[in-house]
Amino acid sequence: EMPLSADQRLEPRPNGRVRLRATVADTVQLRTWLHGYGAFVEVIGPPALRAEMETTVRKMSVRYAI
Repeated sequence: EMPLSADQRLEPRPNGRVRLRATVADTVQLRTWLHGYGAFVEVIGPPALRAEMETTVRKMSVRYAI
């Protein structure tokens, strides 16, 4: 895929995951892109975006509870 930003960096982690660091605009498109990765993504920061993602996941969990 195309890089998210000019300063994008991919950092392999010891656990086999990859950390993506990039300076991006805070947009609905960013959230849509992140949500598209579902359980395969964890937002580390900024804290406000992480909290928003957590809220979304909790609401989804309630909706899909069996």
